[in-house]
Amino acid sequence: MAIEGLFDDRREEYFGLLAHHFERAGIQQKAASYLDLSGDRARLDDAFQEADDFYGREIGILSQAGDEEKLAYTWMKRALVYQQLSSYDQAHQAYSVAFNLLKKTKGGKTAHSLRASGARRKKAVLNIPITEGFVKLNLGETNYQSDSQMFRNLFAGLVEIGVDLNIIPHVAKSWEILDEGKRYIFHLRDDVFWSDGEQVTAEDFVWTWLYKYSPEREDNETPWFIDVVGLEAYRSGSLQRKDKVGVQALDPFTIEFRLTQPSSYFLYLLTTPLGYPWPRKAVEQYGDDWWKPPHVVSNGAFLFKELDDQGIVIERNPKYFQPVRGNLDVIRWQVYESEEAIKQSYLDDMSDILLAGTPMMSESLAQNEVYLSPPILETALLVLNSTRPPTDRLEVRQAIAHAVRRTTFVLEYKSNPPMLAATGGIVPPGMPGHSPGLALEHDLARAQDYISQARERRKGATESLLLSGGSYIWDWLGMLRVELEQDLGLKATPHKVEAYSELFEVNPNIQFISWSADFPDPVNLLVHCAANFLKDITGWFDEQFEGLVSDASAQLDQKTRMALYRTADRYLVHDQVLIIPLGYGGSQPSLVKPWITNFHRDALYFYRLKDITIDLDLKSKMLTDRSP
Repeated sequence: MAIEGLFDDRREEYFGLLAHHFERAGIQQKAASYLDLSGDRARLDDAFQEADDFYGREIGILSQAGDEEKLAYTWMKRALVYQQLSSYDQAHQAYSVAFNLLKKTKGGKTAHSLRASGARRKKAVLNIPITEGFVKLNLGETNYQSDSQMFRNLFAGLVEIGVDLNIIPHVAKSWEILDEGKRYIFHLRDDVFWSDGEQVTAEDFVWTWLYKYSPEREDNETPWFIDVVGLEAYRSGSLQRKDKVGVQALDPFTIEFRLTQPSSYFLYLLTTPLGYPWPRKAVEQYGDDWWKPPHVVSNGAFLFKELDDQGIVIERNPKYFQPVRGNLDVIRWQVYESEEAIKQSYLDDMSDILLAGTPMMSESLAQNEVYLSPPILETALLVLNSTRPPTDRLEVRQAIAHAVRRTTFVLEYKSNPPMLAATGGIVPPGMPGHSPGLALEHDLARAQDYISQARERRKGATESLLLSGGSYIWDWLGMLRVELEQDLGLKATPHKVEAYSELFEVNPNIQFISWSADFPDPVNLLVHCAANFLKDITGWFDEQFEGLVSDASAQLDQKTRMALYRTADRYLVHDQVLIIPLGYGGSQPSLVKPWITNFHRDALYFYRLKDITIDLDLKSKMLTDRSP
């Protein structure tokens, strides 16, 4: 259709219109595809009624076509919409329809099993170049993007998140949402095994939760699952009885979660590594080193084989239970000493993929080698310490916010491509609850007026700031120091911090952080990122903010819930100026060799290795043709 070609570079703006025209023309396959894209965009744009309409129309087309697998996953998306609208009975019914459809497809008729690929004449090996920092993993904590990425490839949780940010079954084959969203029952597959041959059961999940939240552990988990009955009391030690915590095994393949209040994002929480099981025997035998080769035990699509200064190697897990699209046998992350060496490894065909965040090529490449992800749900921001002078004064914080040059930041920050200058709040565009136009704009005259007010009210006070950030932001922090001194007369000292634990000793006035969303809900950026960071590092606590996010969490009406989160965002960014949003993630480019297919990177920055396929015949032919 002409409109597809006419707006090819902006097609996402016309998904709904394209769907309408293809429906009218009777071209059902394309209509269903654009309805699906329209529903996804509306779901992540806070337009849930529109999303429900798009998915409903898509379901009508898929039902006529008899595509039961695609139909099942669309019903799951519709169930997510009902959860966001706090229509938990409808969500329960939608999931029931989806799981009944999946039973007919036996888990996916378009995929094949890795277990059936053992007779392949040659191993499919994927080579990815990396810098030294990537190998500094800690899968026992998964505090960083690289940790979480690796963990999701090695382990399987109850549910997982799809490329389109849909929640799909993993170890759980189905689930029920009961008691108006306050009780979840998960039914597990009986063909899931740890790599040591032990069967994965409901008790593995329960043991892991109680172990990670045990009051005896020094670093027991951050309370993301605070709505689980009794879990926070158990974590603090005030509740002794494990059977009173709201996660219990009803039988070997059934888990029940009980919540204190409905949580529209509870399933999303379970897609993060915090909800995954750990292998009890390995943890009890090896302690904090349980995840390291050679004694790691896992239940995901791949097994951890090697970890050293030269790189990381993982191999396919022959016991993995789920059909997959890819054919990879081995994935090797190879450390290179410089960005130039990484570039050259790709040009020399020693590397198959050059991931976003690594340097792109200036040389012209075939268009089919450039892969652009959806815009990443990420916010880079400055955290201002209200417990330490001079940022304990609101006027000083306002002055700094108006003095910061976001255009300089996005040019200097080493992301590829540069981030987009943040003009809204903490919640990024593309996520429900985003507030455009919320950030305090650059206005030097207003900034200087605020700093004059602050000095007038506290004459003689020292105006020295401590700036903190990692090496990747070091150059820009130096530029910010100069700007604050020249524009506001604030002396500033940059302090390089590489580990999160160092911040407790440093207690800086201004700290840079960048947070890629773990799941598409504003609670992840506002509470898990901004508020928890303020509490942990500065000891900040604010009853008004706590009231807003608490009311939002308990709110059944989605529009009211998002309005409360937007008010909380305004409170941190505009009213109290405790957070200065600097930039939002853009579409990240990766370079992918022509022999690689099914490489996808989602808006959460994750790529799924189990989906990737290497065409070994095409690779062999292309390398032969390139030989001198």
